[in-house]
Parts: sequence; structure tokens; C-alpha cells
Amino acid sequence: MIKLPTIQLPADKALHLKAGALFAAGAVVMLLVARYAGPGIAVAASAVGMGWGVERYQAIRHEGTPSNADWAASAAPGVVVGVVIELVTRAGLL
Repeated sequence: MIKLPTIQLPADKALHLKAGALFAAGAVVMLLVARYAGPGIAVAASAVGMGWGVERYQAIRHEGTPSNADWAASAAPGVVVGVVIELVTRAGLL
């Protein structure tokens, strides 16, 4: 059996790597949703993911008390913008 070398990362650096990977996955999902469902829905979906991700990040770092109301409040502006973009796109104005 071959033993591969391992890299020991501080917890903070590992957290940033995981956050970067999650961001990249979210960007891919946003592009796929935009391709098949429309740009407004993609913006709204990514806002929900971002709101949830911010709350998870706070929970991991023990900053404040995570709650569903907090992530919904973080997501709300993006969802509103997404709905407006979708309505404008469907109306043919964009």
C-alpha cells in the first residue's frame, strides 16, 4: 500500500477552503439554473443559498445564534431582485 503525504491545515484555512469550494459549487448551480430556468430564478436561488451559507458560517465560527429568520432575511433582497429580473425578462423588457 502506498502512503500519500498529507497536508495539515489550520482549522481556519480548512474552513476557507470549504467555503471556496461551496462558492464554486453555488456558481455552477446558478449557471445551470440560469440556462434552464431563467436568470431571475437563478439569482433568487443563489440568494437563498448565500443566506443559508452565511448562517452556517456563523454557526461554525460561533458568531451569534443562527436562525431560519436570519438566513431568510439575508436571502430576501436577492429573492426580490430575482423575481423582478424574471418578471422583466418574461415581459420582454430585458
